[in-house]
Amino acid sequence: MFADYQALVLQTYHDKKAQSELPFHLSHPTAARLKAECLRVCEKRYHRKDENLLHSFFDRQEDPASYRNAIRKTDPDKFRPLVTYLKQSGQRRTSEKNIELLAWLIDFEPRPFRPGEPYPAQPALSRPKMDAPEQLVDTRSSQLPGLAGLIPSIKKPGKLILLAASATIVGITTYFILKPASTSIKGGCMYWDKDHYQAVPCNQPPGETPFYLLDMQKITHFRRITQPDTLTPHSLGSVWYIKINGRIEFYTASGNHPVDTSRHLLRLSSYILNKYIYHVPDHH
Repeated sequence: MFADYQALVLQTYHDKKAQSELPFHLSHPTAARLKAECLRVCEKRYHRKDENLLHSFFDRQEDPASYRNAIRKTDPDKFRPLVTYLKQSGQRRTSEKNIELLAWLIDFEPRPFRPGEPYPAQPALSRPKMDAPEQLVDTRSSQLPGLAGLIPSIKKPGKLILLAASATIVGITTYFILKPASTSIKGGCMYWDKDHYQAVPCNQPPGETPFYLLDMQKITHFRRITQPDTLTPHSLGSVWYIKINGRIEFYTASGNHPVDTSRHLLRLSSYILNKYIYHVPDHH
């Protein structure tokens, strides 16, 4: 049933969001951000199996380039129902094409929906349930006659759990304090790859590209916006820019420029939006 498929797609979205596996535009969705993410996904991973979905949203086109042009011309308000659904998914319903769009954006598999195919719900993220320590001790003592007196009976399993948790925390803390510094950063570097940071082992030869210590916040949220024409007034407050060699570059998060790290990004303003995106003449 489509209801099972819908529940699984939504659950996958929330699981990926909880694990910081989604790009910024999907973790903090707005109509303009979903439009921008559609452009990015269409450019990065266009598949023929998604053409029915693309057709339902952007009319039938001849090739990926035509679909990208159609997305650019789409009114951002078309994505607002999906934004509302993601923010109030427990209280509202949405159309099937919005669910298929979400499946496409988060790269859910298998997609699209196929009637008759089972879509079992996956268990939510949680700690595995363990047997009570008292049961484990009783079982071991009953199976080993003569040793029962050597194994103390545990009357308060809660204390044992607290003691075990404390020992685990102490052990992990000691490990990170005592291990060599070189081990702590091994496999924990990143470099700038055109429009995003790419994780890479620190011991890999860097070539001409400088390496930085791994920053998961930047890996997840820092992107160069390669389609500036998707920016709208809704982008104010969530987009940053810089002028490099006479050209304006836009980014999805604040910080220093990824190449010229001595330069700091500036928050997008209405003036910059009008001048460089809408090309409104400056009459001052």
